[in-house]
Amino acid sequence: MSRGRPRTFDPDAALDAAMRVFWSRGYAGASMADLTAATGLNKPSLYAAFGAKAQLYLKALDRYGAQAGANHAALLEAEPDLRRALGAYLRSMAAMDTCREQPGGCFVVTGAASCGGGKLPEPVERALVAACAGARGALERRFASARAAGQLPAGADPAVLADLFATLLFGMAMRAKSGASRECLEAVIEAALAALPAA
Repeated sequence: MSRGRPRTFDPDAALDAAMRVFWSRGYAGASMADLTAATGLNKPSLYAAFGAKAQLYLKALDRYGAQAGANHAALLEAEPDLRRALGAYLRSMAAMDTCREQPGGCFVVTGAASCGGGKLPEPVERALVAACAGARGALERRFASARAAGQLPAGADPAVLADLFATLLFGMAMRAKSGASRECLEAVIEAALAALPAA
């Protein structure tokens, strides 16, 4: 009796499905049952394809960064004017945070909410902290270049502004996760942009 061909699967589609589970529930909240149901793979197949849960999460985090993160970050650099660039970046994040076709909020922020509580494997926590620091670092570099271009006063501190807008960015994701509308987030963005120090 022939054994037949082994079942094939699309690794990208499976990783996308796992990413959505982690995006929705975070690392600790995503069970292996959730992940096998979403990917259509049984546990041994999931482990064989992606490794243990922590390894799968890190691969999903990388995929999220390559897909969503890179697109948002590009907006921050594409526009020479600081206010327009920052506005485009934040509105893009608000649109993703509140998109009904997505799990809601931000993959990184959902995961980072569990940092510091001993709930995450060390490599996962380290990767999430690095992702948050990366977003904040991109903001600080943009503020520094804007100050050098004369779009901010000489006394403006790029590090403090980066902390302010990173806090806004992460807060928007949490608000969206709890039901805040895109219109609500965009009103907050307008208020924050109006508070930028004038050159």
